[in-house]
Amino acid sequence: MNDYRSNPALNYSLAKWGLVSAYHLKCKTGVEIEPTMAMEMGSAVDEWILSGKVRPHAIMPPDIAALTGKGSRTTKNAWKAGQEAAGRTVYTREEWDKQSGMQRALEQSSDFQRLLQICPQRQLPVYATYRGVKIKALLDMAGHDATGRRCFGDLKCILDASPRGFGKLAYNRALDLQIVWYQTALALAENLEEPPLPCWAAVESSGVPAVSIFGVPDEAMESGRRKMDKVIDLFKECTESGEWPGYGKGWQEPLWPKYANQIES
Repeated sequence: MNDYRSNPALNYSLAKWGLVSAYHLKCKTGVEIEPTMAMEMGSAVDEWILSGKVRPHAIMPPDIAALTGKGSRTTKNAWKAGQEAAGRTVYTREEWDKQSGMQRALEQSSDFQRLLQICPQRQLPVYATYRGVKIKALLDMAGHDATGRRCFGDLKCILDASPRGFGKLAYNRALDLQIVWYQTALALAENLEEPPLPCWAAVESSGVPAVSIFGVPDEAMESGRRKMDKVIDLFKECTESGEWPGYGKGWQEPLWPKYANQIES
């Protein structure tokens, strides 16, 4: 894992900022993102389910969690700091119950367990060169389907694992770019004649942790390819020129909101 992180090849987490601007892409290079609790929980679920690893953790005791009034925040922060100094992730009881619920739901899902069976490789790092740019990807799981075709899956812990909810999230988070990025990297790394078959596995981080397995629509694959080529072109152009512009060059016209021209009656 350390070798993967230290490899300077471009990955999806950085590349997606190129969809905002070249300047965002440059500024995010080498920046460590401070994980939110939702991100921590998702990573912990990934490790438990995919690798069998349980992260060191501590659940805030009821007597400390219930403290209120003057000095309560100081006491809670001091207890939390002590646990984190010992290498433990601190959860409230509610956060731990949600995380445990996601893990149990994935363990009990026959669809997800079948996916794990056909994708026995976990946290698979792949490296390739695409159109002259070195890229990398870390696949949650990979294997071969019943026909022998290479395939891979990506696990997401999200609020809404319904088809409509996941479709909205995938669009908003540019998961189409991510899945194409992974597919391209794996195909090039292994010189595959046929592109590997991708899928998403989603588990809800709500009180009812439903599990869904999704194929990737053709429209998502097409938009993901366009986005990947756009980012690669931008990266190559800016690397060669040394210029990393923001939202555009020169004077621009703002996109004036339509409601601003409405006259109140």
